Amino acid sequence: MRPPDWSPWLKGALGASLALNLVLGGVLLSRPAGGGGPSISRMQAQIERALPEADRALLRQALEAGRPRYEPLLQALRESRPAVREALAREPFDAAALRAAMARSRQRWQEFSAQYDDSLANGLAALSPEGRRLIAADMAAHEQRGREKRN
Repeated sequence: MRPPDWSPWLKGALGASLALNLVLGGVLLSRPAGGGGPSISRMQAQIERALPEADRALLRQALEAGRPRYEPLLQALRESRPAVREALAREPFDAAALRAAMARSRQRWQEFSAQYDDSLANGLAALSPEGRRLIAADMAAHEQRGREKRN
């Protein structure tokens, strides 16, 4: 009996990891000045910058197809943020109220992130192997620049 071929599984796990890193990196680097949550267009532009035009179009198409599912969740996330600020500023301070507001915001983030990740994974799956390689290389270069800035 032949052992299972884990190669497709490992490739899938790597792809999922890349997608998650892209989303999280995009969120951390693309918050609007008002702190209202992630800017989808900025995240998308950051991912697209490394791609040839044909792959950009494929990625845009997949993200737009998923927009009706993730856009309302993004709006709910943005609407949850003021409650955190209000609980933080409230006097007398109520740590339990702050924790509850943060938990609601975190839940909204998780709901949005899962839906956006699905759209992003669909987009990345549609790309050429070269497009995915270029994104991975761009991510590595971005991480290196970040390490250099910290040092």
